Amino acid sequence: MKRHLQRSLVYLAALCGTLGMPWRAKADWFYDFQTPLPPSFVVSSGPPSGSFSSTVDGGVLRLFDTNPSAQGGARIGKGVETSVVFADVRLAGTLNPAGTTDNLVNLTRGDLSGNNYTAGIDFAAGLLQVTKVFGGGPVKIVLSTDDSQGNQPPLTDLASSYFLQFDVVGNHLTARVFDGKGGTQLLVVNYTDTGDAGPPLESG
Repeated sequence: MKRHLQRSLVYLAALCGTLGMPWRAKADWFYDFQTPLPPSFVVSSGPPSGSFSSTVDGGVLRLFDTNPSAQGGARIGKGVETSVVFADVRLAGTLNPAGTTDNLVNLTRGDLSGNNYTAGIDFAAGLLQVTKVFGGGPVKIVLSTDDSQGNQPPLTDLASSYFLQFDVVGNHLTARVFDGKGGTQLLVVNYTDTGDAGPPLESG
């Protein structure tokens, strides 16, 4: 993934999740980035970079590297909430609220060993994608432009924010892009994990 990483890696506002437990009880987790990051929310870069930084300001989490990856800067910036483990879950948040990133910005339910389900918007190409990562690398990528997803046209206004909703229920994954929270649906990707490169991922 080639990106101009001297710009912001990620802009994210208002991340929330709903945890489904076997006895059908539910718990909600919500963070609006209006206060300093709690100790359980761990920010890191890959590879580790001395020029990588993060800020929380005005309800926005920003992950940033002043050096491009070709000069030793980070290729990936991530924030991980480590205090809860999710099973069936809905992740939702506003991506790119400042309208200035051209990176791939994801919401992820995964474990600390790197196995995960991810949904994200590629702000360089205007695509929605759902990915299964297993054993350290992507084993399945489904794009909104795929035949199986109806060849949906890419987003054209990339200097804009979008609301992403990502549902993981058992082995069924659905990602939806809206023009804003409660707004019009623009893209949708559905994926059922029937055992791509390993069993479906039960929690993360």
